[in-house]
Amino acid sequence: MAPIAAKSSAHERFNNVFSMLTCPTYVRVGMVLLTYDDGAQFTYASPDLRISATPSERMEISDTEAARHWLPVTVSGTMQIDADGHVRILTLDSAPDDLSAWLKNEFARWKFTPAVALGKPITVQFPFMFFLGDTTHDWVQVELIRRRGAHGPMLVWPKFD
Repeated sequence: MAPIAAKSSAHERFNNVFSMLTCPTYVRVGMVLLTYDDGAQFTYASPDLRISATPSERMEISDTEAARHWLPVTVSGTMQIDADGHVRILTLDSAPDDLSAWLKNEFARWKFTPAVALGKPITVQFPFMFFLGDTTHDWVQVELIRRRGAHGPMLVWPKFD
């Protein structure tokens, strides 16, 4: 298929990943990335587009022996996900130094798709709670924390053994 010049039309078919929608339908396109056969790209991101950071890989505990040493444990703090998707703990509430070092190492292994604002990846910080082991009694704590207005992700491994 020959390239289609700007502001012209063509009557050729091509494959796409769009779905046909039936009325009544409303679509607001927030971001578009087109890659052409020659490698050229067209991108558009709405100035209002905001996307939260999300895990891009499975979040697992790699040092399971050390994890068993801390069972059960509940820790809260503040974490950061940078514009490249790297995770680090900024603060931990009442954690001994060796637990803090272990958690910082574990979190650093996780990879996220970074948050996006104004069409660009950004660094974000937010509170978190980390539960490891049998946490059935901790759900009461979770509910109390939520009622106080705290929010953020809860990272839970209830049946770690």
